[in-house]
Amino acid sequence: MILLPLLLLQKGSEFAQDMTGRHATPTGALDYLVVAISVVVVVISFGLLVRYFLRPEQPEQEHIKNRILDDEPSGKPTIKS
Repeated sequence: MILLPLLLLQKGSEFAQDMTGRHATPTGALDYLVVAISVVVVVISFGLLVRYFLRPEQPEQEHIKNRILDDEPSGKPTIKS
C-alpha cells in the first residue's frame, strides 16, 4: 500500500522533468485567429480596468463611489431603531 504513493511520486517527477512532446504548435489560420482575438480581448479589458481604476466616473452625487471619495461628509450617519 505504501508503494503506490511512492510509484506515483516517481512517475510524476519523471513527467515533470520530461520536456518531449508537451508543447502545442499552431496548426492553421484558426489557431492564429483565436490567439489574435484573445489578445484583443485582454488588451481591451486591461485598458478598461486602468481607465475605471484611475477615473471612476459616476455622475450621480448619491452614488456610493462619490460618497466614499467625498472629503467632507454631508452629515453624520443616523441609526434607526
